Amino acid sequence: MHRFHFFYSYLPGINLRWFPFSVKAMLYFSMIILSVPILFNHFKKSKIDNKIGELSYPVYIVHLLIIAVCGTIADKYSLGFLKTGSVLALASILIASLLNLAIATPIERFRQSRLKQPRPAPVTG
Repeated sequence: MHRFHFFYSYLPGINLRWFPFSVKAMLYFSMIILSVPILFNHFKKSKIDNKIGELSYPVYIVHLLIIAVCGTIADKYSLGFLKTGSVLALASILIASLLNLAIATPIERFRQSRLKQPRPAPVTG
């Protein structure tokens, strides 16, 4: 982190009147955009990255429900720690993992088993 901050501090902070972003911000955005294909190529075979990718949609589905439930429980029983970001994130990941295990994995297993079965020969008549 320190190296990045050092590099970022030397980017020019020029503002253009007709453009909503500074040159520094545009260089920063450009570096991020250019790094995406490199990062994808580096992590495409990573099992951890694959697991994170599999959980992204289930986390998206459950996070608002988790926030609502934890907020209600925290208010009702004076458990303020349930509203902290780390508890909410951990609960969302846990519930998303359970959802993935209970729903997505069996469906995917069923789909794959159907592909492995031989297809019947077409009837000609």
